[in-house]
Amino acid sequence: FIKIKDKYLGLQIKPVGHAYITQIINERTQQGETHIKFTKKYGGKVFYVFSIKEGDKKVIANQEIIEQIKEEIKRLS
Repeated sequence: FIKIKDKYLGLQIKPVGHAYITQIINERTQQGETHIKFTKKYGGKVFYVFSIKEGDKKVIANQEIIEQIKEEIKRLS
């Protein structure tokens, strides 16, 4: 999570790969209600950040999420 003043936004960091696709889909379905509760309680949205491995480094696969997170930080500030 990231704290902004008295609110929080949530981050779910998930590895991307064929072995994880089914697990991620199941989690997103199951956690939808939990994310709604988080937003009601803490004020911020929950974001999925997908991680891929490039060489020895882990990189954010869904780069567009960064802009969405920045917008949420502005909204909560």
